[in-house]
Amino acid sequence: MPVILLSIAMLIISIIFKLAAVFRLTIPLLYVVAMNTFWRSWYQAHQSLGDIIFFVLLGLVVLSWIISLVRKIQSIFQKRQEEKDLESIVRYRIREQRRNDVQPDEHGGYAMDLSDIELSDDED
Repeated sequence: MPVILLSIAMLIISIIFKLAAVFRLTIPLLYVVAMNTFWRSWYQAHQSLGDIIFFVLLGLVVLSWIISLVRKIQSIFQKRQEEKDLESIVRYRIREQRRNDVQPDEHGGYAMDLSDIELSDDED
């Protein structure tokens, strides 16, 4: 019976640390564990300082979340702008071919050289 309880406890601890790693909460979690096990007397003597340190760590985690979110939003807007730019270049070249009386192929499209355009194939 004790082996089963120990196994369940280890599984729960493993899940908690994996979730903490996913949400970037590993350092605050380690801080809480250390304060409650190794430095309990120091924490009880300096509780307000210990709480401030903990909340600063949480604030840094939230700041990292905000920075990641802003970067993701910027990359989405940048990708949309690149797509709009490419679309306008292709439209311009189609108009240019129509002006030069180039006839479309059997599918109604135009053959054009796009080798001078740098295309990014980044998939986020």
